Amino acid sequence: MTSLVLTTCPVIIPPREGVVESWTHHHHHVVVNGAHDHWTPILQGRGWLTHTDPARRNLGCPTSWNLAFIEASRRAYRWVIILSQSTALAAGTAEFANWIERRAPADRIVQTSFHFHCIAIPVAVWRRVGGFDESLPIFADIDFYRRAELAGIPPYGRLTLAGLDERCAAARAGAIPESLYDLDAERYATKWGGPARAETLTQPRWEPVATHHCGTGRGDA
Repeated sequence: MTSLVLTTCPVIIPPREGVVESWTHHHHHVVVNGAHDHWTPILQGRGWLTHTDPARRNLGCPTSWNLAFIEASRRAYRWVIILSQSTALAAGTAEFANWIERRAPADRIVQTSFHFHCIAIPVAVWRRVGGFDESLPIFADIDFYRRAELAGIPPYGRLTLAGLDERCAAARAGAIPESLYDLDAERYATKWGGPARAETLTQPRWEPVATHHCGTGRGDA
């Protein structure tokens, strides 16, 4: 048993062909944050999928991420893999997770440059850093990363994204009220004394990941 796979954002667009199939592996449990109506028939009958909320509400990224780590702890899993709803693993989750099990150090974060489209975090690191700040629904990822840096946990490796699904980016942008974005930015600035800027964070040192990569967008499933 290796990890949980979960969506990083509310499932607000129909599933792209090949995405869910690329996650399927009996060693994984999937936490889905909310669900678009088109996902319902696909999710039905898949015992390896676990919803974060029976009402299919969007609980917010940091809450759903923390729930996944709590579930991972309960099942004695060592890793959680966070995926965007449009991220398809070219190698499939089984092969990707096997690479993590064999080669990735248990005290580091494995990621694609800096963003959470595809990132693997050891449960031990989540505990050490203190989980995701649920008061920061938009900037919880940057906040977590900064706290990991302060704890002396550098990123490890880099996975290759084949591209980004424009539908998902547009849907997310339209789903976040400007007032909420501004409020979250203000909270982050108060906490850290400056704006949330991912480019100021330490980027991962490149490590070969063979053919194990994740991709979003068309034609990479």
